[in-house]
Amino acid sequence: MNEKFLVIRERFNILLFLGYLLFSILIANVPLGNEELFLILSYYTFFFFVLFILNAVMPFKNMRLSGKIVIGYVFFAYVIKSLYVLFYTENVKAFNQISIDAVMSNYTLLLPKILIPALSLVIVIWITSSIKKRALYFGQNFDLKMNKFYLFIITVLLGKFFIHNYLGWGVPGVEPKNVIPGITGLLTFFVRFPLFCIVNVFFIFSIQKKSRLYCSLSFFAISLYILIDLLNGSKYSLIYEVFFLIFALYYSFLLELVRSKTIFIFIAICIVILPIYKYINYIRFATMEGVDIITAIEVATINVDEKNITFLDEFINRINGIEHSIYGLLSNVSNFNFDLTSLFTDQLAVIYTESVTGIGGIVNSVGASQIAVIILNSNNYIDSFLLSLVYFSLSFIILRKMFFYFTSKILFTKLQSLCLEVMFSLFYIYFLFGTGNFIFFLKEMVVITFSFFILRLFIINNEN
Repeated sequence: MNEKFLVIRERFNILLFLGYLLFSILIANVPLGNEELFLILSYYTFFFFVLFILNAVMPFKNMRLSGKIVIGYVFFAYVIKSLYVLFYTENVKAFNQISIDAVMSNYTLLLPKILIPALSLVIVIWITSSIKKRALYFGQNFDLKMNKFYLFIITVLLGKFFIHNYLGWGVPGVEPKNVIPGITGLLTFFVRFPLFCIVNVFFIFSIQKKSRLYCSLSFFAISLYILIDLLNGSKYSLIYEVFFLIFALYYSFLLELVRSKTIFIFIAICIVILPIYKYINYIRFATMEGVDIITAIEVATINVDEKNITFLDEFINRINGIEHSIYGLLSNVSNFNFDLTSLFTDQLAVIYTESVTGIGGIVNSVGASQIAVIILNSNNYIDSFLLSLVYFSLSFIILRKMFFYFTSKILFTKLQSLCLEVMFSLFYIYFLFGTGNFIFFLKEMVVITFSFFILRLFIINNEN
């Protein structure tokens, strides 16, 4: 076996061990009884032990990038975030309607119920992402009709603005009016994640061409896409875009397509923009009451200052994870009778939202996370583990196959391949944020696949 490869695997195992050691030290400082502390550390010892075994059999280094990112999300949302729940319980928004004492007193009982499907998810992603990868024919002589493609993007962005601001379709928390069956859903889907993919494909080609003009135009299109969503109270595009650009620019730098100066400029922009994140929800709530955008910003500023909200708190609360599973188990949601159909419909999503917000309707949906859905549909640990294996295996494989169906035929370079892996990981994390309703995400993936079919119209094969 390659010596460098062995060194990388050894370093990853050392990193896992140091992570577990740090975790143990932090938990030891939580004011819990000795028995509770022992149980919590036992659960995480088993969790880390499984990771050691997986890395020994199927090294993390060999995994597809999308798998690494999804596992990173699970590790943060269900392992690291459990520390946040223990130390900053009062800051967890999901616990606003349940007793914090109930959370702490039941923590050792709740933790294994949550970690088992989380571990099952990690095993599924680890194995499916480590299966031998299909060889990619890097360097194929494909190109984009850049000017026509950019004109198409700007036209769609203007359409997005019109759909949200004049038709009122796809605005978070607002019931759409004058709905046209089939058309409203299709357009609302298209101007969300599919448009995110299309805009960023233009950015990837701009980087590869090393064209300052196209890079500037792509940043303008990205900024316009984010701005339209922010003005309508949607935050996901800002975080997804920043996350995507971090990876895209990092790999561009490794492939010597951008200079370090570009990276520093991007970091500076992020430092300026990201603090806006904590104001967005309050801006949305104010605009829903009919006030203009300037007044909404003033109201949001007052609310953030009064509640002393930090960007970190808002960001951590936005990442669905262990806290939503805890809420689902301790709240009145657990009293409803569910069946496995809730994995595919919005049945549980509506009930969960009404429990959290007191507001009916899927338009105001609050995601419980797919792991919470698994827990609420399981009678015991074995049911939870097996159901997780089946559900996450099918969802990951089906959604991945659909996502790469057209892209594997037209996007071949190393940078394109890596960026597409990042895009898919973001979509799958978006799916994991949800509350069952797999059919909804399947429909959205169909629209994403269609958007890549449209992309083929702007592809040039220079070999012909």
